[in-house]
Amino acid sequence: MTETANEFMEKLHSARGWEDKLRLILKLATELEPYPEEEKTPENTITDCIAEVYFCGKRDPASHHVHFFVSSEVRILKGVVAVLLLFCQDQNPEQLRTLDLESIVAELGLKQRLSGTRHNALNAIIQRIRMAGANT
Repeated sequence: MTETANEFMEKLHSARGWEDKLRLILKLATELEPYPEEEKTPENTITDCIAEVYFCGKRDPASHHVHFFVSSEVRILKGVVAVLLLFCQDQNPEQLRTLDLESIVAELGLKQRLSGTRHNALNAIIQRIRMAGANT
């Protein structure tokens, strides 16, 4: 993804309505890197969603920056995670600890748009990002 978090949020705020915002979010999801097949394991499965969702983070041993991957058949969930990754991709644990991911989700205006299970899956992914920040 080449777009910065601020650039994306500016585009999102200037979108005319929910459908335009949704298009931007779904487009961002298409720019994610493919999920590594070898990481499709039970420990990387997000069980809080009916659909199959995988999420993992790989830490660079030298820089300690964490690179995240997501796989989901649910396009809106994948899109929301793609937005979060604009803020947290390749950050170090200290930077991850300072992120207020819930505020980002609230700013997207998606809480009322996600089903209960998709919202649960999103919360589980946020918790995994937090765990990556807690593991120093």
